[in-house]
Amino acid sequence: MSVIAGTAWAQELAPMRVDAPAPTVQVHIESPDRVQWISLTQGEQGAAQCETPCAFNTRAGRYWLAAGGDGLRATSLVVDLLRPDNRLRLRAPTSLGFGGGIAMTAVGSAAVVMISLMVAGALASAPGDPYNQLMAAIMGGTGGFVGVPLVIGGAVLIARHQPGLFDASYVVRP
Repeated sequence: MSVIAGTAWAQELAPMRVDAPAPTVQVHIESPDRVQWISLTQGEQGAAQCETPCAFNTRAGRYWLAAGGDGLRATSLVVDLLRPDNRLRLRAPTSLGFGGGIAMTAVGSAAVVMISLMVAGALASAPGDPYNQLMAAIMGGTGGFVGVPLVIGGAVLIARHQPGLFDASYVVRP
């Protein structure tokens, strides 16, 4: 049995697929805070490497963008570069912010524990004494006003400066 390539039956069995190459797009990358190194890859192929601010041409598509730099935590994300003119503004998490978050959480936790022990000691030393109860209330309030905000602020800093989290916003030209 012979098959003629032009028949509808043959096209249903073996449709010919021709992929046109993706169009070329421009990419402009900037970082408002400090210089970052950028690595852009698509599949197994590296598309571009540069330091911000930078501009280059590449094929339209989905890319894996990695960034880092002095004092920054190396991080990455997926970006779609589909417009003819793509402008990205990157803000990577800093090592200082992450370390500051750990320090704030540790100091805040220690303050809450120490103040709690002092309150317990003041209440246990002379039960029913109004002066000791007043001092315990003052110490407890101080611990709450100092320790708890430090713990919360430190946790927020840690969460905002994790690797893998960074702000990449597309900038629309006016």
